[in-house]
Amino acid sequence: MTMKKILLLAASALTLLNSCNKSDRQPDLVTYDLTVEAADCFTKGIAQNGNAIKSVWNASDKVTVYNSSNASIGTLTPQTTGSSSTVLKGTITTSGLNAGTSLRLHAPRPTWLYSGQKGALSSLGNYSYATAEVSVTAVNGTSVTASAAAFSNEQAMVKFTLCDEGGSAVNPDELVIEAASGKLVRSINASLAPMYGSLIIAPDDETNVLWVALRNDSGAADTYTFSATAGKKSYTAQKDGALLEKGKFYTVKLVLKEANDTYTVAGAPASLFGTEWDATNTANDMVKQSDGTFLKTYNVTAVADVAFKVVKNHVWGSAGVNNWPVDDISFTAGIGTLKIMFDPSTKKVSYEAADPGVVTEIFTVAGTPASVFGTEWDPSNTANDMVKQSDGNYTKSYSNVPAGAELQFKVTVNHAWTKSYGYNGGSANVSYTMSKTGTLTVHYDAKTHYVTASEN
Repeated sequence: MTMKKILLLAASALTLLNSCNKSDRQPDLVTYDLTVEAADCFTKGIAQNGNAIKSVWNASDKVTVYNSSNASIGTLTPQTTGSSSTVLKGTITTSGLNAGTSLRLHAPRPTWLYSGQKGALSSLGNYSYATAEVSVTAVNGTSVTASAAAFSNEQAMVKFTLCDEGGSAVNPDELVIEAASGKLVRSINASLAPMYGSLIIAPDDETNVLWVALRNDSGAADTYTFSATAGKKSYTAQKDGALLEKGKFYTVKLVLKEANDTYTVAGAPASLFGTEWDATNTANDMVKQSDGTFLKTYNVTAVADVAFKVVKNHVWGSAGVNNWPVDDISFTAGIGTLKIMFDPSTKKVSYEAADPGVVTEIFTVAGTPASVFGTEWDPSNTANDMVKQSDGNYTKSYSNVPAGAELQFKVTVNHAWTKSYGYNGGSANVSYTMSKTGTLTVHYDAKTHYVTASEN
C-alpha cells in the first residue's frame, strides 16, 4: 500500500470519528434573561377582603420556570410589589429556545405541598399555588420575552370556624380533613404527579378559625370528614356534597360533635393478642381512664417478641391519622404484666413491660367453688395471684369462707394450665373442707411444689 492510500484512509477514519462525536454531543446550554408580564396570582401577600381573598405580589415571591419536560430551568421575581399585576424577570438556563417554545410558570415556591399547614392566614400564601402556560414571543441574543402569564389558582381557599353543638368555640390542637373520593391532594411532584391522602392542620396558636388551602382532584362534589382533638376531647363533623372549585374562596362554619372514639391494640403474636394485627378484635379495646387517656393490660406468660400499634375505631386508615405511631412499636416482653397506654390529645403511645432478662413466675390459685375463687378453675384470674413470703414460699388467703364449704384447687403458673401443681405437688386436685367459718389460706412451696391449706 502506498503512502498516499494510507493518508487517505487515516483522513476518512478521522472524518468518521468527528462525525460520530458531533452527533453524540448534547446541545449547548445557554443562560437567558426572561421577561414576563403577570397578573392575578395568589401569593404570600394574602388578605381577606369581605367575602373575597385579595392577593398581591410580594418582594419575596419566587416563580419557578419549567420546560416542556417539567424540568426546572430558572427562577423569576416580581419587579413591582403591592398589586395583583407585575413584571417578572429572571434568568433561565436551557437549550433550543426559539419563538413558540412553551414554558410553565409555578408560584410561589417550587416545593408543591399542602401538608404542614398551620391554619393561619399569614401563612396561607405558602400553600396558594398558581401556574401559567406561556410561550416565547422573541429571542434577541440572550434576551427573551414571552406572552403574558394568566395565572390559574390550583386550589380552593377555605376559612373554617369551629364550634361545638352548643355554639362554643372549639380550639383544636389538630384538625384532620379527609375526602371520601380519596382525591384530596397532599403534594405534587416535579413531574406533576399528585399524592393523595388526608391533611392534618396543626395550629401554632389557640384559635377556632383556620385558613386552609384544599385541592381536590375528583372534579365533583365530595363528602368531607373532619376529626378534631382539643385537649382530651375528640370531635367529628361531616360535609356532604361539597364542591371546592380551584381559585374560589369559601367560608365554612364547622359544627363539631364530641366523639366517643374507640382505641384498640393491634399487633403480634397471636398468643398475646388473640389474632395478629387485627384492628377489629374488640377483646383488645382499650379502657378509657379518668384523665382521658386509654389503657390495655395483658398478662405475658412467656417471654415474647411483641409488636403493636393503636388503631382508632377499628379501622386502620392512614398512619399517624387513624393508627399510631407511624412505625410499629417492637420490643421483647418478659413474663409479667404488660401495660399499653395511649393519649389521644398528644397521640403518644407508651408501654410498660417486665424485663425479659428477669425470669419471673406468677403463681395463681384456680379452683371451685366460684363463691370463693371468683371464677371456677380460671388460671388467668389475677385476683387469685399468690403473694411471695419471706421464706420464699407463696400464700393466698380468702376470708369469710363458710363452715362445711368443700373446696378443690390447684396452683397454676403464669396464668396458664401449661404448668400446675396439686396434691403433694402432683396433678391431682387438693381437696379441703372448712371446719368453721373463717379465713382459708392456700400455701405453695416453690421448691417441692406441695400445695396445702390452713384455716383460722
